[in-house]
Amino acid sequence: MPRGSTPPDQDRRSAGSPWMARLDGKTLRHRFDTFNDRKAAQVLSAFAVDTALVLAPVEIDDKANEIPAAQKLLSELDIARHIVTPDALHCQKTFEAAAQAKVQIVVQLKDNQPTLRQKIETLCASGTRVETVTDIDQARSRHETRTVTVFKAASVVADTEWQPHIAAVVCVTRDVLTRNAKTGLWKSRSETAFSLSNALATAPRFASAIRGHGGIENKEHYTRDVTMREDDSRIRCNPGIFARLRSFAYNILRINQTDTISQDRYRAALGGIDYLLSLTVS
Repeated sequence: MPRGSTPPDQDRRSAGSPWMARLDGKTLRHRFDTFNDRKAAQVLSAFAVDTALVLAPVEIDDKANEIPAAQKLLSELDIARHIVTPDALHCQKTFEAAAQAKVQIVVQLKDNQPTLRQKIETLCASGTRVETVTDIDQARSRHETRTVTVFKAASVVADTEWQPHIAAVVCVTRDVLTRNAKTGLWKSRSETAFSLSNALATAPRFASAIRGHGGIENKEHYTRDVTMREDDSRIRCNPGIFARLRSFAYNILRINQTDTISQDRYRAALGGIDYLLSLTVS
């Protein structure tokens, strides 16, 4: 069975370190139907960070958003005790669904919750740190220092609606130097982001989860939008089914990857049915 419909096998997940997935909502941009007054279709899926596979893609109802779809997906996926990183819009009731599914959730806090954000900024400025880890990425024209610090959240969520849900606050500071190739001058910028979690973990584990959350843009979105030209498709009848089929094809190519996805896709097209039947699908 294609890996797009089920999570990695339970034995592999329980044998190693906690497995991580990102809940990812995607709009199928050209699937709008003006004649029937229907907006562009949306799909939600879990993206396995370690294997770069798409898990259980589902179509979001036309009259809803991805929040209830994400809550349902958490309840259906067998990912208890593993880490899930949804987008920032899930920094609300999705915590309740994560608790019921016994999943550790890590979600970024945005400015639309100013009271909570102010308390967390105060905690990160003067509170007691649990653990800190610093990573440095260096390339020819870019140097980034990334510091991840973990705090216990008890003092900022006491006597609030967040108290049953938030156990840890994660502060991520990025100091980036970029070099202008024309002038040879370096430009610096610094940014700080805050994430919330319903369970404590080590700073390296949080750092890996938060960084893996952003990796989907290159690993999946670019492949689907550019290589598979998903955004160019004008299929309006049951577009979610074709998005699911595209997820199956993406997973099969990823499992059997020997070159770029684009080259492997071209090779599969030329190879005929015998080549397709030789591919691993589980």
